[in-house]
Amino acid sequence: MLPCVPFIQRCSAPLTRFETITSRAELLALAQENGVRVPESMALPDVRALQRWMETHPTPFVLKADGSWSGFGVRIISDPAKAEDAFADLLQPIGLRFALRESVLEGNHFGFRAWLQRERPALSVQTFIDGWPANIGVACWQGEMLAATCAEAVSTESATGPSTVSRIIHNPEMVEAARRIVKALGMSGLIGFDFMIEAATGAAYLIEMNPRNTPICTLRLGQGRDLPEALLAAVVGRPMRERPPRTERDIIVTFPETWTLDPSSNFLRSGYHDVPWEQPDLVRRLMQPERRDRYLIFRLLRRVWLAGRKRPGAEG
Repeated sequence: MLPCVPFIQRCSAPLTRFETITSRAELLALAQENGVRVPESMALPDVRALQRWMETHPTPFVLKADGSWSGFGVRIISDPAKAEDAFADLLQPIGLRFALRESVLEGNHFGFRAWLQRERPALSVQTFIDGWPANIGVACWQGEMLAATCAEAVSTESATGPSTVSRIIHNPEMVEAARRIVKALGMSGLIGFDFMIEAATGAAYLIEMNPRNTPICTLRLGQGRDLPEALLAAVVGRPMRERPPRTERDIIVTFPETWTLDPSSNFLRSGYHDVPWEQPDLVRRLMQPERRDRYLIFRLLRRVWLAGRKRPGAEG
């Protein structure tokens, strides 16, 4: 075993649990076994599995690709005739054009590994929950949940994307669901869980987990909702300090997404801005345009790439 592996396990989860953590279908299966409310779901090893699903499940439903982020690997299927095309699109390995685009325009070089190995993501399907998204950030240590903050999305980047404006809520079902998953997986660190709140019933359905720090995790909101302090106290073995909350407002404006995506938003005047004002260099860096928009040559390259995607047979 590599020397870093025990440290990684101590800071995240046992190695035997990583397969479950990285698989949306396996995570929901484990959640259901532990009494957590989840949408009906199954893995899709091939298109025949999707066809069998559609024989007994009407639209809408949701296709998801493991290893994706920010909603990019998610498709809400409303027309059965388009399901197989969406399945094939999600299953495509990363192409050289996309790997180059990510490297040059985004500074992300990980696509080359996926391109060289022709990796294909594992796909799964979930029933569609008619409602609105919510999430919970938790601090946990060796399977014990230490603190938690619940929020529901007020505004998002896209239909399947992350929140740009959130409302802090108290949802016991989400808290209990997170506690059970953390215990079952023996997790440590700062973690986010995504839910859908069903409009008709108010029930909270777990739809996936982000095994990493999410924006709501770092926001200090008082006793029981100060996640960094709770985790630090557990790691160093001291009592948790009671620190005053950053804000008493329930509307949280994510920085810098709301500022850049919707500068006319009313929430910029009424909500709490989660901005690290005490680190001005970081604020200036975050307010810079994305790399792809910062320089003329990158803007031109992005236009060429987008034009190439529109041509039939273009590699993505």
